[in-house]
Amino acid sequence: MFNDIPPVTRLYLAAIIGCTLGLKANYVQPLQLYFNPKLVFQGEYWRLISSFLFFGSFGIHFCFNLLFIFRYCKSLEEEHYRGKTAEFVVFFVFSAVLIIITGLVLNLPWLGMSFTQVFVYVWSRRNPYTLLNFLGFIVRAPFLPYAFMGFSYFLGGDPTD
Repeated sequence: MFNDIPPVTRLYLAAIIGCTLGLKANYVQPLQLYFNPKLVFQGEYWRLISSFLFFGSFGIHFCFNLLFIFRYCKSLEEEHYRGKTAEFVVFFVFSAVLIIITGLVLNLPWLGMSFTQVFVYVWSRRNPYTLLNFLGFIVRAPFLPYAFMGFSYFLGGDPTD
């Protein structure tokens, strides 16, 4: 089943799971992963990537984020970028750069949630007439990011992330 996932989505999911397992095994600490521009300019370049891989420890919030990435990133890669892996990588990197710039401006230490929302937003805009059942509520795809933001807030997350 894991090999059926498109390559970019598979790599991203594997990196997230690997990072979380590394945290769980105490190989890495969260303070070594967060986005800190001062430390990046001092040579800790991995922070440009690692802040996209941290979603907290295993729990419901983590599982929902993996589900969103699996569903919407995979769907974008399979449907809209089928046979265009290089274009999807460019979209992936361009989105990451924009999130990093936003992280600089808004002083965000964790960029993974914002990155996940990029996939949800782009998928919802490319499928405007799709109706989804979200926790018993029927939601049209363009309103899905707002439903996720409300759900994240309900689970104790920060809606501005």
